Amino acid sequence: MDLPAALESMAQCSIGSLDDYMVPTSSDRWTIETQLNNFTRDIVSDEQWALLSGTSETEGHDKESSTYHISLLSKAKSKKKQLEKKPARGAQKEYLVKLEHPLDTAEKIRIAANLPQAPEIKIDDECTTTFAVDQYPVPYFFYGTLADAPTLTRLLGLEQEPHFELATICRGKLKTWGGKYNALVDGMENDTMNGWLYGVESKEHEDALRHYEGSNYEVPRCEILVGDGKEAVKGLTFRFCGDEELLR
Repeated sequence: MDLPAALESMAQCSIGSLDDYMVPTSSDRWTIETQLNNFTRDIVSDEQWALLSGTSETEGHDKESSTYHISLLSKAKSKKKQLEKKPARGAQKEYLVKLEHPLDTAEKIRIAANLPQAPEIKIDDECTTTFAVDQYPVPYFFYGTLADAPTLTRLLGLEQEPHFELATICRGKLKTWGGKYNALVDGMENDTMNGWLYGVESKEHEDALRHYEGSNYEVPRCEILVGDGKEAVKGLTFRFCGDEELLR
């Protein structure tokens, strides 16, 4: 609104006094007096009143009281929108957390945040080759007994011999625990570990693999270099998370 129009509106608002109204109670008197003393209030022009009068919005009101009535409706709608935008107390909130050391698995985030269950993992779109939750096959980096074709065939009940591709992961190294079990652990920046890439075909197969590895292994995300290392895919692997004193 430009200055002349604003001054005209204030002039229109200043016209009228409490004597022009029948005031039944002191409460009504205070309400009307407050409305009349607000020189910046919106007003209904004669042209607008000609259009609005007789409608359901202005039923039981004259031109001045309808202005106050409409302003109350406007405030009520504004307050309702604010309440709708405000999250309910105790409502669940979503946070985006990058999986990286030391919080590089959903289970570690669950423990750190004291959550009742591990949060859902969602994969970003930065890499050309990636995977998503419940999308199969899922690339896995295997080493040790899982990279043995007869063992994996028997474990997953495969009808044909599994197909492996030579693969490498960075910042990982191989140790043993219990005198015989292979254990992938975090290594230094220049450490690499050779193994095999395998595409796990279903959730049932994933569950069977995790049951086979047991509670001493967690399943973090990792970048898998395939073949000569020119191709990289986002995948998963089994990393030792048990008692480090058992490692050799």
